[in-house]
Amino acid sequence: MPSLIAGLGVGALYGAAGYLIQQNKDYGHETAVAATTLLGGAMIPRAIKTRKPVPIALSVISLAAGTYYVKKVIDYA
Repeated sequence: MPSLIAGLGVGALYGAAGYLIQQNKDYGHETAVAATTLLGGAMIPRAIKTRKPVPIALSVISLAAGTYYVKKVIDYA
C-alpha cells in the first residue's frame, strides 16, 4: 500500500509538472525535478539493495529524467 500511494504521488507531481510546462507557467521544470528527486531517492537505494529489474529501471529513468530537467532549469535561468 505505501508503494502504491507513493507511486500515485510521484505520478501526480509529474502530471502537474507536465501541465505547467505545457501551459508555459512558472515552476514546471522545477516541479519535474522535485518528482524525479523523490523517485530517485526512493528507487536507487532499493535497486542497490534488491537488484530487481523494476527498481533498477526506475532508477535509470529517474537519473535520465533528472539530467534532462536540471538542464532545462539551468537553460531557463
